[in-house]
Amino acid sequence: MGLPYSLYRFNTFINGDSFLGETEEVELPKLSRKFEEFQSGGMGGPVKLDFGNEAMEASIKFGGLVRRALSHYAAPTVDGVQLRWVGAYKSGTSAIPQSLEVTMRGRFQEIEFGTQKAGEKSEQKMKFPISYYKVVIDGQTVIEIDQLAGITIVDGVDTDAAFRAIIGL
Repeated sequence: MGLPYSLYRFNTFINGDSFLGETEEVELPKLSRKFEEFQSGGMGGPVKLDFGNEAMEASIKFGGLVRRALSHYAAPTVDGVQLRWVGAYKSGTSAIPQSLEVTMRGRFQEIEFGTQKAGEKSEQKMKFPISYYKVVIDGQTVIEIDQLAGITIVDGVDTDAAFRAIIGL
């Protein structure tokens, strides 16, 4: 019997700069595939065809005003900012922690300062659409998606390699 690993501690880095103690929350991207329903003559019912990855987005919430994070707003390219999140997970049935590292490249789309009220905690939230995404668990790459290069790798299998070969990439 085992118990799930729960997040114990984490850190966030923007272009290599640590935001330890300043990051309150990170919402990692939802992975989703674009499916379209298709049915033609003779089929008993529709199937959903896979047209690749949907757009990905992350967000980060700081516990108050964090000036250093603001300087990354308005990056000129779709992969101009690197956001890296590292989490340490523990389980009640294992003394060995697990690591989860998520590396993303994109640029900040929104900065939201929210309600500001004297004597109360404030926050700063930033929305981050991404073009590159990589998940590493305990040193092993599990998922890597590079939207610009047309790469999707899952557990070491490059699911888009044949398509890139056909179009000469």
